[in-house]
Parts: sequence; C-alpha cells; structure tokens
Amino acid sequence: MKLVNSTKRDNPLMKRVQFVIELDAEKTPSRKETREFLAKELKIKKDTLVLKKLEGKFGSRKVLATVYSYENEEYMNKIEEKYIIERNKDVVEVKEE
Repeated sequence: MKLVNSTKRDNPLMKRVQFVIELDAEKTPSRKETREFLAKELKIKKDTLVLKKLEGKFGSRKVLATVYSYENEEYMNKIEEKYIIERNKDVVEVKEE
C-alpha cells in the first residue's frame, strides 16, 4: 500500500482535521490495515483516528479514504455516531480452545 495523494482540511468547529486520501493498493485493504498505515504515515494517534469511508473502484488499484483525526477521544465520542466508533475499533480475535 502506498500513499498517492492527500488533501487536508482543518475543521476547528468540530475540533478535527479532515483528510481525503488516495492510496495505491493491490486490493482494497481492510479497515484495520488502512488505519494502521495512515496513523503511521500521517503521524496521528490511532485512538483518535476515524476511518469514515473506504472506497475501491473495480478494476483499479486506486482506493479513496475519508479520514477524520480528532484532538482527543472526548470530542470524537461526542461528535461521531456510536456505530462509526465501533467500526473503527481494532478487532481482537479470540481463539476458542
């Protein structure tokens, strides 16, 4: 996965920074892979990073991602809907024995 293009917009009213990012990937990456990659590339804390939209085009390597980075978790929990926050939590697989 490679970062191709990025646009950044500050939103002081919502206390967040909004990104629209274009990625080059072999296949559409999972939300978890994308969040980890973007947190590392953009130097953002993963706890306050919300992957709002991840969109791949059929037959193309291009993937568009809409990402919000909040000042802290308190603002994120106030503004974002619960299902979006749940969707962005890291999924931990539990092995059954």
